[in-house]
Amino acid sequence: MNEDELLACEQTKQWLEEVVIRHDLCPFAALPFKVGRVGIYACFESSLIETSYFIRDEINRLFESDTEELETSLLVLSPNTISQFEMFLDFVDELNDGVEDSGLSDELQVVAFHPEFEFEGELKNARSHYTNRSPYPMIHLIRQESMAKAILAYGEDKTEDIPHRNIDFLESMDEQTFAQIRGYVELK
Repeated sequence: MNEDELLACEQTKQWLEEVVIRHDLCPFAALPFKVGRVGIYACFESSLIETSYFIRDEINRLFESDTEELETSLLVLSPNTISQFEMFLDFVDELNDGVEDSGLSDELQVVAFHPEFEFEGELKNARSHYTNRSPYPMIHLIRQESMAKAILAYGEDKTEDIPHRNIDFLESMDEQTFAQIRGYVELK
């Protein structure tokens, strides 16, 4: 990895620790992170084709690895390659189509994060967007088996409530704490 990619991985790790885990936005993230089973890999290639090859290789790495060593992967992508949010969503849709076409949809879940993530129908400055905002465009690869175990342990009803709980939490947060969260996402 080059220096920019190493910095992006470090900033992503800080965001994961200080935003996602610290504020319990994903109750499933703490344990695999604590025991070192979350891979954070960056690809700052200049083309979408090269980025697609990187993602394919990381999907292979995930499934070739034992779950006790690598349970989930965060793929940090170049903000210069996929900077516009709409373009990123199109790319993620194509990725999901590829996962389905390859027969992996029962084994792999793809979750998208982006610095400009916006939920359709929400105000541009809504805090709800920060449930899926990250310092870089990012693809989270999750093994369906791991997700099923986490849901079973956490409870299906509680799992379904996570997005609403997170939005309520962010909307009720004081300005100072929310500014800290924004600081991990809005890198300058």
